Amino acid sequence: MEKNQFLKLHIVSGDGEIFQGEVDSLNLNTSSGYITILPNHAPLISSLDKGVISVRTKEGEKQFKAESGVLDISHDKTVVLIHKQFSDEEQV
Repeated sequence: MEKNQFLKLHIVSGDGEIFQGEVDSLNLNTSSGYITILPNHAPLISSLDKGVISVRTKEGEKQFKAESGVLDISHDKTVVLIHKQFSDEEQV
């Protein structure tokens, strides 16, 4: 089985797609604490707690703030469903 060099990531909310692309890593706050997701991660489903979602791409780092959500990692893609985003004025 060939190893993927990138993680295929989709971040969506009820308002639509927030991010889609290939990333080197993903850091986010799950109900069990902050975790880092790298390419070829084992399948996982987890709820998200309030925090910053950090995405590292070839172009640099992007950050998204989430109040809550769900993480779904399958063999070929990762989906983050954000139930609620919070504004820049709110504290993480």
